[in-house]
Amino acid sequence: RASEISKLSVVKTDIKDLDIPNVPINTNKGENTTIVTQVYDVYGNAIEGKTKIAVKINNKSVQFTPKEKYIMNGNLNITIDTSNMGAKEYTIEIILGENNYYNTKKSTVVLNITEPTNVLETRI
Repeated sequence: RASEISKLSVVKTDIKDLDIPNVPINTNKGENTTIVTQVYDVYGNAIEGKTKIAVKINNKSVQFTPKEKYIMNGNLNITIDTSNMGAKEYTIEIILGENNYYNTKKSTVVLNITEPTNVLETRI
């Protein structure tokens, strides 16, 4: 009886750069900042399935509730609470984790937080 052993290699696909405008996001302290985009592979297909992501602000990991954050079927939706952040410029790094289908991908965006301005109303 003869048998043959074959080796199967799965080639992972690269993820295209995230479609986030290359301009700073400006927001007031205390306002939630939401980043929403569709994520594609280098062939222009929306990534499929569940891909774990991590977010770092100035190299510190952001904790989400629930604890783990995922892209589901190519939809990226991240909300960042700025209420405990000071008024300054931050670098947000979004890291898409490697899985059985895709290689890891990192993207960055700048977040500028300013103090809200108070508007005084004068009645005469």
